[in-house]
Amino acid sequence: MGTAPAFRLYASEVPRDAYALLIFAHSVQCPIERTAENKFQIVSTKEQGKKFTITNDAQFRRMFNQIVKAFLPSPDQRIEYLKRAEQYAEVCLSFADEHAESEGYLPLEADKTAPLEEPTTTDPSVDTPAETELPPASPTVPLPSASEGSRKAKSIKPYGVKEYQTQNYGVLRDSSAILEVEYEDGSKAFRCALCDFERGSHHSINGHMGKHSLEDRKKAVANPNRNFVKGLSWEPTPRQSSGITRLANEIAQAMELGLSTPESIASAIIEARAKDPQRDDDDDPTVSEMTPEEQLDAIRRILGTDIAAEEEHDQQEKLITGLQNQIDAMQVEIGQLHETKATSDKELAGFRAWLDSSPGRN
Repeated sequence: MGTAPAFRLYASEVPRDAYALLIFAHSVQCPIERTAENKFQIVSTKEQGKKFTITNDAQFRRMFNQIVKAFLPSPDQRIEYLKRAEQYAEVCLSFADEHAESEGYLPLEADKTAPLEEPTTTDPSVDTPAETELPPASPTVPLPSASEGSRKAKSIKPYGVKEYQTQNYGVLRDSSAILEVEYEDGSKAFRCALCDFERGSHHSINGHMGKHSLEDRKKAVANPNRNFVKGLSWEPTPRQSSGITRLANEIAQAMELGLSTPESIASAIIEARAKDPQRDDDDDPTVSEMTPEEQLDAIRRILGTDIAAEEEHDQQEKLITGLQNQIDAMQVEIGQLHETKATSDKELAGFRAWLDSSPGRN
């Protein structure tokens, strides 16, 4: 059996929104003190040295977010509450109305407006029922375990992003800003390639990128090898740089012929190289003596006259594949949305059940 709270705050004593805010503060284990008439302080239990004064109901929504950011110890816990701040706020408002109708109350840590009472003696022969102690905290967003922050990453790789533009419809490419992290315990997460921000969904990383400067975001896009990410950096040697330049030029020349698929471009380049007597078998980056016009003529002779028909067929096949990939992706996203909604509904139901079971709600 626990002890009854020394001070109580009834819903009828304060404005509705202010009482709802105090309900939320109590659910996250923040002690509440009344300092004056209709004036309260919510004290952090984490010794952060911050207090908020509640004076009127107009500050409710703003104060709700401030309490979450200042008083919840875990970043993941803060994110979970802020993602559904409006829903939690509505639940607290609903319970404020129910407390007002049923004369419910909240426990106060201190009340400076309470009159001083003379000590009284009690008759030990008379049993005084003790009220049940209030639950410690809301079970909707549990605190992360201590070992969660010390997990070791097993692998870090660029996240595969699907292209949905006409030219590369449905083709996977490495993201320049999102990294996929796999931990030794089998769990996976997504991390910003510019900082240590990490979440369970790659959509959260997309939203987070707006916090970085435009210059940093351009750097992420311009560096597909992620030279700015520790452990993923790569600097080409002079020989490799020369090979990159030569290959880029050959690809550009092939694309001038209307080629677009990787297979057709690769075939044109390899066969053109095979017809070049100046090229060594060890892929020595010696500049060919063939002029650009001669290289184009060699590619035309190799591919023949059926390029247009073949490319049109390849484009149609790629479009069909891309549409099917998009349908599959949309079905997966719809399933994830259903799961997220079911989880949110379950958490809100748990939050409502916890508040409903509070002994302060008569």
